[in-house]
Amino acid sequence: MEDNGGETVLNQEETRTKVSVRRQATRFVFHLASVYLVVLFCSSAFAGWTYRSLFSALQIHTQRSSFEFLFTHLLFFSFVPAFVTGLLNARFNHRVAEFVWTVPTVVLLYKLITFPHTPSVLAQTSSWPALHEYFGGGFLISEFHNWSQFAQLFSNPDMVRGMTQRTFTAPFYGGIAYSLAALIGGRNPSLQIALGRLRHSERWQPDEDSPALQQEAAHKNARTSRTSSRFRQSRKYCCASTGA
Repeated sequence: MEDNGGETVLNQEETRTKVSVRRQATRFVFHLASVYLVVLFCSSAFAGWTYRSLFSALQIHTQRSSFEFLFTHLLFFSFVPAFVTGLLNARFNHRVAEFVWTVPTVVLLYKLITFPHTPSVLAQTSSWPALHEYFGGGFLISEFHNWSQFAQLFSNPDMVRGMTQRTFTAPFYGGIAYSLAALIGGRNPSLQIALGRLRHSERWQPDEDSPALQQEAAHKNARTSRTSSRFRQSRKYCCASTGA
């Protein structure tokens, strides 16, 4: 009888472990997809808005084309949107979000290691051409005004190199930014409380397991208890004074 009970407990623990692993894997995929979606779409939109709207409003003129501007400042336009998104998603309090940087890093390392070392002019000016391919600047890309000119851009080696950095290097930048934001948001109680209120204002279900929200609830209970204690003491004093 005791053996059956022990087996039942063991089976329940294994089931809970499998469910927990699936849940963490699902959360990891969600945050990883967020990184790639933000980097591949929001970064380009952010750079385009800066190039066309912000610079125009501030009367800033640049000689760079739109693609040249994006690729030259790829670190900034990848890091900032990913960091903001990671900070907003920190309200979910998912610790796995702190490790999403690992996948883009592994992919980029693989591309660096397997990069073909072919003899070229670039090889003569760089000790490791892969670094120039995935991290180098110095883009020279002309502006396009129609689809025909846009198609011709891809015959430019700098355009191809920029798209390569956007595909592999930008997620690396974004993954680090997203994980850093998740780490900061998860370790900062005040920020967690603010994010929890934001989630509540959006009519989402609060995460009762969040340490920050539990701390806020404990503070509220403590204040309520102190107020009630003072009220009882004041009432006793008034009753004693009336009796005297």
